[in-house]
Amino acid sequence: MCLQSQGVKEKVERPIITSFSGRVLTTTQYLYGLNHWHGRPINVYLEQRRLWQKVLAGSWALWGIQEKVGGRRFLMVRRFVADSRKLIKDKDNLIGSLKPLKDILVKERVFIDDADSYLDFDIKQEIDKENPRVEIEVTQV
Repeated sequence: MCLQSQGVKEKVERPIITSFSGRVLTTTQYLYGLNHWHGRPINVYLEQRRLWQKVLAGSWALWGIQEKVGGRRFLMVRRFVADSRKLIKDKDNLIGSLKPLKDILVKERVFIDDADSYLDFDIKQEIDKENPRVEIEVTQV
């Protein structure tokens, strides 16, 4: 019996492509705004963390372990979306979108902690109809 004939839609996951060039990691994993999980059951946020865990696994090899390198770090995220409707227009929501990334980068030991005393960050977003993606770069301050 086919699930679609019963009105159940099959969830199709698009492939996530991740690569790096120099110190910039590029991925097709979508970076949702804070409102995507805020106020919803915890499993919605945990699903985002799980997806970003796959993307950022082993990222310490690209950017080093902060305890060994020392000093403050700077996280730069560039979010490229297909059209203006996908832009996160609320600045707080845009900044909040980084929470799962920062949590995983702490877990990967790229950052000691995501507190302001260890980390500066910025996020920019642009429209790129041909190549929506997220670019992540970590540097020493």
